[in-house]
Amino acid sequence: MLSSSCWPWRGRVLRGSRIGVLEDGDGDVLQAHRLALEIHLDRPLLPGMEAVHYCGNRSCCNAAHMVETDPAAPPPLPAVRRTQRRVTPVQAEEIRAARAAGETYASIARRYPISRSGARKIVVRTPAPEPPLTP
Repeated sequence: MLSSSCWPWRGRVLRGSRIGVLEDGDGDVLQAHRLALEIHLDRPLLPGMEAVHYCGNRSCCNAAHMVETDPAAPPPLPAVRRTQRRVTPVQAEEIRAARAAGETYASIARRYPISRSGARKIVVRTPAPEPPLTP
């Protein structure tokens, strides 16, 4: 679980996305989250690498929520749906057990910091697929 909250970008965003952008003095367009990670690392990202969000919030500029990674690599493991970050793994299991016992999503949502649809997403989430066996 992330130890701090997201810092949403409040400036201009790329059309059709929530990725924050800004222009440098030369007129080049920079991605705000990438720049935040580069400042945090005190160096440019390595060639071919990307700044990927652990939090899953594309407008987030909190460098603690990002990792430098190869775009061909699988996404970082901590990236989970935002709904699931609001509750601990123990609470998620409690939510699944409550629903299995017949409790309504509305009733569950009143006990945790989530919505009814958030409770449903936790209950119906599918586990990550098993890696294929190699011969």
